[in-house]
Amino acid sequence: MKLKTILASSLLATSFTTTSVLALPTLGDIFDPSPFDSPFHDAIAADDAQAFQLTDRSGISGDATAFLFMEFAGYHSTNTFGLYDYTIAPDGTVTVTDTLQVFNGADGGMGNTFDSTVISFDFGTGIATNLWTTATAMIDDTFGFYLGVPNESATWYTHTVLNSDAVDHVYSYDVRGTLSEVVLLGSDVVLAWEDLTGGGDKDYRDFVVGISDVRPVPAPATIALFGLGILVFAARRKV
Repeated sequence: MKLKTILASSLLATSFTTTSVLALPTLGDIFDPSPFDSPFHDAIAADDAQAFQLTDRSGISGDATAFLFMEFAGYHSTNTFGLYDYTIAPDGTVTVTDTLQVFNGADGGMGNTFDSTVISFDFGTGIATNLWTTATAMIDDTFGFYLGVPNESATWYTHTVLNSDAVDHVYSYDVRGTLSEVVLLGSDVVLAWEDLTGGGDKDYRDFVVGISDVRPVPAPATIALFGLGILVFAARRKV
């Protein structure tokens, strides 16, 4: 069911930092660019995560909730966000096999409004359903996320290798089991996107989404598995 309300001012007024040693955008930079210190220092940047795995799975079903927190982009009304299923060939080639749109950019608009929806997974049939729009796709329990940008004639993926400009257009923040998870409405992962080709202004505030009941799967795991030759005969194995 579609929910729409005003994002609590306390959320946008709270700054978050990351413990990463890299100079990555912090959640404070994204939610509130003002330079004030936050009591929360637990939002871990997982910028190397390219795939995500559902953690809420009971038998043959499970679900995840997506929250469209904010958009600050000239293309906000036309951008789209969703998830995709994929395969990895023995040579490492990633192929998108199906997509499920979760949000249309016009849903949240500019400013502090947000929407949420539940994605339901049926592993008996392999079908994932957006319970707000009733749209369906063939998605299993490990998937990527995408941002569609019609004005750029582009779609950006969490698998950077799929991006036509070879740029990482999203930073993910793993907030599971932290105070940030509570403040962010139970989100386990926050995805902050830059929608312009080449990385634009690199503010990663163009489309900010929280996802519950998922965990990031780091890219180094992919490299390690290929190094061991585990995926040679398993093109459908997800990493």
